[in-house]
Amino acid sequence: ADSSGVRLEDFSVGHVGLKRFFAALKRAHEKKGQVRIAFLGDSFIEGDIMVADFRNALQQKFGGRGVGFIPIASPVSQFRPTVEHHFEGWNTFSLLTDKSHKYTLPGMVFEAEEGASADFHAVKRYASLREFSALKLVYERNSSSVVKLQYNGSTDTTYQYLPATNNITQRVWTGRFTEASFKFNKTEGLRVLGVSMEDTTGVVVDNFSLRGNSGLILEQLDQPRCEALNAIRKYDLIVLQYGLNVVSDEVLQYGWYRQRMVHVLAHVRQCFPDADILLLGVSDRSRQEEGTFQTMPAVLALLHAQRQTAQQAGVCFWNVFSAMGGENSMVRFVENNWASKDYTHLSFR
Repeated sequence: ADSSGVRLEDFSVGHVGLKRFFAALKRAHEKKGQVRIAFLGDSFIEGDIMVADFRNALQQKFGGRGVGFIPIASPVSQFRPTVEHHFEGWNTFSLLTDKSHKYTLPGMVFEAEEGASADFHAVKRYASLREFSALKLVYERNSSSVVKLQYNGSTDTTYQYLPATNNITQRVWTGRFTEASFKFNKTEGLRVLGVSMEDTTGVVVDNFSLRGNSGLILEQLDQPRCEALNAIRKYDLIVLQYGLNVVSDEVLQYGWYRQRMVHVLAHVRQCFPDADILLLGVSDRSRQEEGTFQTMPAVLALLHAQRQTAQQAGVCFWNVFSAMGGENSMVRFVENNWASKDYTHLSFR
């Protein structure tokens, strides 16, 4: 339970909805393995809001360092304080807007122009982010690219041919890293997902946020790609945070959303059969009525549908709305600078 007494509800048969995840945490605690979590969501977790603190708390308790997966190019790099990230020469394709590509959890793929580059610097904002021991380049297509990698300033430089592939794979470098700069040549046909900064043990939390996503688009995840990703990055837990892009003043019935999300969860489960699933309920969102801000009635209607989704799908559920303090709690969050003046999004504070 959290401080407000809000508990995770486990709707799985036999209440074993987080059994695999807890077993993985136990192994990590005994320094015998790694725990990998995929945190999927919309602009609510963009820039690592909330996820950064979740990651930090788990890494402090169960070990592990590093920010995890970062897309090779990112629309939020300027305001993501958990990694310093610069890039050039990438064409972006997104699950939300482009149907010519197929996708897995990040929901984006990037095609390289000649000389494309990406620089990543660890930051000191959290103790566990200062350095890491494994650097991983995740890509899904390549014929003959050469990668120049400089790390820890320019003290170490390596040139390597990337193995050719038509399937999601990764190239791994191990050592002691605080920063890494990639430059790609002979890039014809090179398609990259991103880079991961992590340890070989402990907890890894990957933030897969897509602004504007309602969660329904996950029906379109490509199963072979998901299986290939899971083969190199086996997920123990998948967290789904959606809803802010679904609530609408005009709609107070969300049975349609519940039905489709049950299908989404079944598809995610099929794509990642080793992972436990945790569904988060929508957070509080306020709108102005006669001069005062109040919870949108649609929030409560959607929350009810999301809880039924978890029940029907037999997964775990966490009520973010109640954890914030329930009805009209967003007003207090804004007053405390814990949320932005749109009465929708949390701040890093």
